[in-house]
Amino acid sequence: IEAGQPIDEFMRSEQETVSEQYSTLYDTRLESVDTMKEIYVSLVSAGLFGIVVAGIHLILFEVGSASDTSIEVASRLRFLLLAGLLFTVVQVGAVFAFRASIPEDPTFARDSLDTPFRINFVRSLVLSFILTGILLVVTIFTVLSAWEAVTSQWDRYGLLLIAAPLSPLLIPALMVGREERQILRRDETYPDFIRALGGTAQARSAEPSATIKALRGIDFGMLDDSIDRLERRLSTRIDSDRAWDYFNADTNSAVISRYTRIYIEGSQSSGQPAETAEMVSRTVGSLLSLRRRRSLSANTMRGVALGLLIACVTSLNVTISIVMRLGDSIAGIATTFTENSNVDLAQFGAQIALPIMDDASGVSENIRLFKIIVSILILFQVWAVSVISNRLRGGGATTAMGQSIQLLWIAGITSYVTSLILESASALFNV
Repeated sequence: IEAGQPIDEFMRSEQETVSEQYSTLYDTRLESVDTMKEIYVSLVSAGLFGIVVAGIHLILFEVGSASDTSIEVASRLRFLLLAGLLFTVVQVGAVFAFRASIPEDPTFARDSLDTPFRINFVRSLVLSFILTGILLVVTIFTVLSAWEAVTSQWDRYGLLLIAAPLSPLLIPALMVGREERQILRRDETYPDFIRALGGTAQARSAEPSATIKALRGIDFGMLDDSIDRLERRLSTRIDSDRAWDYFNADTNSAVISRYTRIYIEGSQSSGQPAETAEMVSRTVGSLLSLRRRRSLSANTMRGVALGLLIACVTSLNVTISIVMRLGDSIAGIATTFTENSNVDLAQFGAQIALPIMDDASGVSENIRLFKIIVSILILFQVWAVSVISNRLRGGGATTAMGQSIQLLWIAGITSYVTSLILESASALFNV
């Protein structure tokens, strides 16, 4: 500027430089996310292997009974708890690592204005929490009243019993998901709207309400209703800035809210609304192209998370089936030796290095504890993949909650079907 460069040319050059740097940083972050997906899958697979080995060790080498104290129970579960802790650390670490790498680009606008959608959302959220609380009380009472029967089949019904009372929370999550899709459609048509608005304002030099009224015959898709309400508010000539604030809240889009304010302030300062609108439209178009790539990465992450969750549930159910058959077989062998042999069972168990041969009374309790711990680890994985994929999509806490419940239902159904298939296969081959 001091060298004589025009201020408008300097500002335009600076805007293009900043936009290019932002795009480069955005691309770099997305590439790092793609690399972290592979690391995450590898770490989860390694943690899953550790849980499987710890489960087999629990059945073969740890003895105890249902009357053991908490310290004794924790002692015989030490390797399984250690494997579970490492698995949980992987999930929590992945959440923080992905959150640090994923560029922050929220979909929803952040303001305090009340809109019909926000009012209905709050009502549905309150109703869902009430229904969830009632269902949770009923579920807890049912599980406690039939604890032995339920926990013995926990691998089949456990995740479903957790998912069922949380299902009412899907109502606000589905509402937010529908609104999110509409916001993305509004964002797609916004560059056309802002260019038309700037060109009309430049050509007519009329008041804002007349400029907006001139655009009402043009089809802007999902923005048409919001534009109509904006024109009616501007025509009152009470508070133009407040009318634009309500327009931003009505669209509920972070992109529209941010760049509309940039257009208004820029056009008022420069007196060139057409050029300002062109700059805003070009910037928003660049941002939308980055969002499309981010959406592709989010869909890939969702597919990876879904496949990994199904693989983990299936693998752990197979492990449970194996340790159940192994525990029953060894317990049967121990009983046979006790009744029909003069061989000292403790000495025999020590010779083959299987403590369970000495005392098989705690096999069923160990299997029950293994099933419960496995379901808790699945809950951690569901939470982690939901938070990661939701952050990658740019959603909020409600959409993450809805995705968690959906994945929990998928995990529960997978666990139920897998346990039925394994039971049928065992009966078919007389295992």
